[in-house]
Amino acid sequence: MMRLEPRAIDKLEALVRALMAGGDPDALVALVRERRYRTVFGIVTRKDPAGRSLNLPLFSRISLMRGMKALQLMDVAGERHFHRGSGRCHRRPEEEAEEEKAPQQPQEIQAEAAE
Repeated sequence: MMRLEPRAIDKLEALVRALMAGGDPDALVALVRERRYRTVFGIVTRKDPAGRSLNLPLFSRISLMRGMKALQLMDVAGERHFHRGSGRCHRRPEEEAEEEKAPQQPQEIQAEAAE
C-alpha cells in the first residue's frame, strides 16, 4: 500500500509523530521514508527450533509461505525466527490465582481420568 499510495507514507508518518509526541520520531520516520524496514514472524514452539517450519502443521506452513511470498512480491524483507517456548499461555493474575486454589490431583489419577 505504501508503494502504491504515497499518501499512505504521509499518514504513517503523521501517526508515528503523534504516537511519539515528546520523543524523537525522526529516526523512525526516516527508516519508513527510505523503505528500510522488514517484517519479522516470531514462532514460539515447544519443539526443537532447529526443525524450523517442519514444526508447524501443514496449513500453518502453507500460510507462512504465502505470507513470505506476498512480502517478497511487495519488495519487503521478511524473516522468521523459531523460539523454544513453554507452551503455556499468558494468563491474567486472577486466573492464575484460581488455578492455585483448585485441588491438585496426583499425576497418575489425572492420566487415568484422561483415558
